[in-house]
Amino acid sequence: MAVVGMDVVVALVMRWAPIIAAAALLAPSLAAIALAQSRQVCGERAGVIAGLGAQYGERVAAQGVTAGGLLLELLVAPPLKPGDPRPPGYSEGSWTIIVTRPDRMSCIGASGEGWAPADTGGRG
Repeated sequence: MAVVGMDVVVALVMRWAPIIAAAALLAPSLAAIALAQSRQVCGERAGVIAGLGAQYGERVAAQGVTAGGLLLELLVAPPLKPGDPRPPGYSEGSWTIIVTRPDRMSCIGASGEGWAPADTGGRG
């Protein structure tokens, strides 16, 4: 077994320190991404939309087709009118983006709170 001097050890640590530090900083982010992907919520489109409506009061507010043939939809919880039933998880302005493949399988891409229409200054 070879004996290594302290100067060699210090040189190795100094050389690899930035890589080790970067890996330590990135590890929590990579773990969060992996966890989010493992918990992706998908289902048949009609069921996903019905579930978001029943649970959160969200309705399709916008949609478009990507160049790859995927249907992208934005669902938003609009303000309730007097007498409207309040869904269990309702929060005015909650939103969800779903992506639907041609086989009608939809997955939730993102969701959040505080959706508000953009002020376009009358430009539509």
